[in-house]
Amino acid sequence: MKRIFCRGYSPELHDFIIGYYTCFNGDEHRIYDGYAETDCGDYYPDWWQVIPETVGRFTGLTDKNKERIFEDDIVIHHTIPMLVKWDDNSASFVVGYTMNGQYYENTLHGNGYLEVIGNLEEENHNPRVKDIAERLGLSKPSVH
Repeated sequence: MKRIFCRGYSPELHDFIIGYYTCFNGDEHRIYDGYAETDCGDYYPDWWQVIPETVGRFTGLTDKNKERIFEDDIVIHHTIPMLVKWDDNSASFVVGYTMNGQYYENTLHGNGYLEVIGNLEEENHNPRVKDIAERLGLSKPSVH
C-alpha cells in the first residue's frame, strides 16, 4: 500500500499537522507525523487526531517559496486566485479559477509561479483567504 503524505487540522493542537493519514474503524482519523522516543530509548509512532474534512493530500509540488502545495490550498498565479483539488476524470490535481465570469480548470503544474496563500479551512480566520474563497464561490464550514 502506498503511503500518502497529507495535512489535516488537529483540534488538540489548534493547528495543521503534516504526515501520514489513517482512519481506524471509520471513526478515528489520525495523522502520524514521526516518532517519539520514550525514556527507555524505545520509539513509538507520534500521531494526532484530525478532523477528516480538513485532510488534504500533498500534490508532490512546491510553490515559488518552496512551500508544499496540498489539496484544498488556495494559490495565486500572478493575480489570479486558484483552488487546488483532485480531479477523478483526469486522475490528477487541478487548479480551478474564475476569469471574466467563466469557471476554468487546468492541470496543476510546478511552474515556479504559484504562491500558496492559505487553504479552505483557514477561510474563517484569514480575511485574504476568505475574500478569495468568496470570489471563487467556495465556502467550507468552520472547523476550529
